[in-house]
Amino acid sequence: MRGQLERPHVGAVGARLLFEDMTLQHAGIQFGYENFVGHVAAEQPPDDAMALFETQLTHAVSGATGAFLGCRREVFEATGGFNEADFGVTFNDVDWCIRVRELGLAVLYVPLLSMVHYESKSRGFDFMNERKQKRAEYERDQILQGQSTLFRSDPSRSPALSSWSGGARALR
Repeated sequence: MRGQLERPHVGAVGARLLFEDMTLQHAGIQFGYENFVGHVAAEQPPDDAMALFETQLTHAVSGATGAFLGCRREVFEATGGFNEADFGVTFNDVDWCIRVRELGLAVLYVPLLSMVHYESKSRGFDFMNERKQKRAEYERDQILQGQSTLFRSDPSRSPALSSWSGGARALR
């Protein structure tokens, strides 16, 4: 991670995260999945040959999950950091990565940084109760304001690759 962040055109680096069953949770955030965002190759085996480029090689992505994300201090400060007012729990990483890219910097997915992530173990899922669901819906509405065209297609994604990506999972 540090080596990638020493490159001046790199603003952020995200890791490969695995579910407890060792399938992929996160291999980058893809824009344009169901006209919104999704995790690339979610719930697929991490060594799936059909998703070789997306899961096993370091490359630029539109976003990376905040569960394990690195950046230089000056990049974090230049973006103003995470927007906790509008994105207290969900989409703060997507919003932040958009601002990193607006600075002209790359967001990279680095599969050599690989770990098991116990997703939502500490906070629970957004659909668990009405309060959490309303908060998640508010945050989704906030990220969509002014960004609706951005989420129709992924600027960092090759048009030669399908938008389905072998199992992207929508973030909701």
